[in-house]
Amino acid sequence: EHSIIGPHVSIGNGSKITKAHIQNSIIQKQATVLCCSINASIIGNNATVKGSFAELNCSDYSEYFI
Repeated sequence: EHSIIGPHVSIGNGSKITKAHIQNSIIQKQATVLCCSINASIIGNNATVKGSFAELNCSDYSEYFI
C-alpha cells in the first residue's frame, strides 16, 4: 500500500507493507513494514519494522522502530 517495491525484492505470504521503499531485500512471512526505506536487508517472519534503515537484518518475531 503506497509503496515502491523493487528491484530484487521477495515478499512472503501475509506480509503487510505500507508507505515503504524497499530494494534488494527479502521480507519473510507475516512481516509488517511501515514508513520505511530499506535496502539490502532481510526481515524475518512475523517481524515489525518502522523507520529508515540503510541495511537491516531483523530476526523472527522482532520489532525495530526508529
